[in-house]
Amino acid sequence: MCHPPPANLQVREVRLSPFVLLVTAAEPPSASLDALLGSLDCRLFCLRLDASNAGALASSCPDLIVLHADADPGACLARLRQWRRETEVPVVLVCDDGGAQQRAACWESGAADVIALPASATELRGRLALHLALARVQHGAPGAGGRVAEPVIARQAESPARQPKILLVDDSPANIHLLVECLRGDYKILAATCGSDALAIAQREQPDLVLLDIVMPDMDGHEVVRRLKSDPRTEPIPVIFITGMAGVDHEMAGLELGAIDYIVKPFSVPLVQRRLRTHLDQKRYRDQLQRQSMLDAMTGIPNRRCFDQALEQAWSQAAASGAPIALVMIDIDHFKAYNDHGGHPAGDACLRRVASALSMAGLRSADLVARYGGEEFACILPDTDIEQACIVAARMHAAVSAMQIPHPGPGQPHLSLSLGVACLYPGRAERAEALLDAADRALYKAKQAGRNRVRSHAA
Repeated sequence: MCHPPPANLQVREVRLSPFVLLVTAAEPPSASLDALLGSLDCRLFCLRLDASNAGALASSCPDLIVLHADADPGACLARLRQWRRETEVPVVLVCDDGGAQQRAACWESGAADVIALPASATELRGRLALHLALARVQHGAPGAGGRVAEPVIARQAESPARQPKILLVDDSPANIHLLVECLRGDYKILAATCGSDALAIAQREQPDLVLLDIVMPDMDGHEVVRRLKSDPRTEPIPVIFITGMAGVDHEMAGLELGAIDYIVKPFSVPLVQRRLRTHLDQKRYRDQLQRQSMLDAMTGIPNRRCFDQALEQAWSQAAASGAPIALVMIDIDHFKAYNDHGGHPAGDACLRRVASALSMAGLRSADLVARYGGEEFACILPDTDIEQACIVAARMHAAVSAMQIPHPGPGQPHLSLSLGVACLYPGRAERAEALLDAADRALYKAKQAGRNRVRSHAA
């Protein structure tokens, strides 16, 4: 049983292996789970999830946390995070089956896996052994044979761009172990043993590539691909089937669903490695082209296409959360005269200076400044009310004014901006165009009032 001694800490060292922290909130504690973990190749610490153990929970440094939750697993995970604020250590939730919605909520809360009870001893052992194997690879813990796995996490910290994320999906932990051994050191490995978990991981982690089995109990690989490709968040992720189903018909069926490749078991390790590298190189090139297509060639900031997509996404998120969204429309005053008297090369240089000043006007990572067209710029401010948005607009106006860019046209010594600010709650308006219209009206008011100023519109 997982009953801590008076010191609130029970330690059983199996041998130098991954360190597993078993945290239990369920009543009574599970003797079978305790015994099962104790039989695996790990060093096991057991703690109750209560305030008396807060210090031990915060100071321990496990490779894996297994949280045996009570009837509210989400609340248990939140309590655990109160005392353990770092999120690098994966948490496997073991809880009574509350249905797909509850599992999805646990995934969204950051669980690495959700094991629903009742589950057979074979499934429990296989799923937990899988996470221990991943812990050995990712944290460099010595394995059963005394070998030390390569320190993948340390290398990731040095060069994260060279560590693509691969999601392995197979209902057989043994198959995943084999692929982990093949791929470790070159990739950050994620794993799932069922289709529903694979979908949740793909949405949350956005892997660079998915290696997917076809024959699985809860949801076959074909259905997983259909759902991945029907979700805008996961549609771009390339999928390779790796399966024992041989034959041209099976291969064609997989490719027609949207997979980019099809590998038949038993597979050649060098072949899998080579094909992975090829497909990841192609994805890297596509991603680079995609990024370039979203930037304005003149100023280097996001372009109109990127702005349109970002506004739709921010609008949808605000509609779901009930938060406000603000937009600042920005126009360079008398820019035609600037071009006519200074020439187009000077006008281009001016646009670049203005774009740089706007981008550095104390914005958050969620905010986006884009070139809207010609001498117009726009700034999306999620979760921002009208007063906060006007403060941002005033900073932008001041940043460009402070540069004192000489204006070669008549009657205006320095370059200036007119800015229109609008804020809406998406629940009260049907489309993002309503926010654009409101910001345009505010910009028009700024120009009508004499330019070189900020005006706002709120609904």
